[in-house]
Amino acid sequence: MTAWRRRQGYAVNPKHIRRLLRQMGLEASYPQPRLSQPAAGHERSPSLLRGLTMARVNQVWRAEIG
Repeated sequence: MTAWRRRQGYAVNPKHIRRLLRQMGLEASYPQPRLSQPAAGHERSPSLLRGLTMARVNQVWRAEIG
């Protein structure tokens, strides 16, 4: 928007354009990132600790990868 207004001959800076857009209530519309969605066909691996009884301290260490 700033570059377009400058090409038209107006002396504007990005802060001025940002303020005008905010006053008019305009904002960008774009797809949001979908980072928490699993890929199609993704299968979760079974928990190897299911059904295991923890009898003592430090018997099992577990890490989540991916």
